[in-house]
Amino acid sequence: MNRWWIAAMWVVSVPFAARAEVILSEINYAPLTDGQDTEFVEILNIGPGAVDLSGWYWDGITLTIPGGTILPAGAFLVAAFELTDTGDANVDSFEQAYGNGDGVADEFAYAVLDYSGGLLDAGESIALRDAADQIIDSFDYTALAAVNPSRLSLERRSITPGDFVVGTVDGGTPGSSEFALVGVPEPTSLALVVPALLLLRGRRPR
Repeated sequence: MNRWWIAAMWVVSVPFAARAEVILSEINYAPLTDGQDTEFVEILNIGPGAVDLSGWYWDGITLTIPGGTILPAGAFLVAAFELTDTGDANVDSFEQAYGNGDGVADEFAYAVLDYSGGLLDAGESIALRDAADQIIDSFDYTALAAVNPSRLSLERRSITPGDFVVGTVDGGTPGSSEFALVGVPEPTSLALVVPALLLLRGRRPR
């Protein structure tokens, strides 16, 4: 096979491989508040386009994302153990910890959904799956939990799978990141690539 056809096959494959990506970006598994009400798991769309999260769900927490949930490029979605206080003896909640404390979750610049089934303080594996049961991203935080006596949240350091470190901000940073997570590039348009390849083919040595 000559080099031109190898190059053509590689370029044609790029638009299909460079799809939108959603990653686990932060895990607050053992907050210092009473109980676990301010626990959260955060995801981020680092891809070039919006992603339909309808029917996506987690292993490790109990939450299925409702139909019609769209995550724009560059946007965060936070799954909170208790978004607002549910009337139990513990008055702490995600909104009270990270919002304005009025008990109404209307001030966040990112989407927040409630989950049940709290995360284990000692660590476990958590995975995000799409509606077809395919794992989108996963991470076992057991090793980091063992060296995190301050019980800080775990922050994604890069888009490399599993690259988490112990964060530095008390309570974590839901809806933002301590690190510059760089997204995938826009797919190269075939309308531009194919003519260029044809031009190169016409210039091959004879």
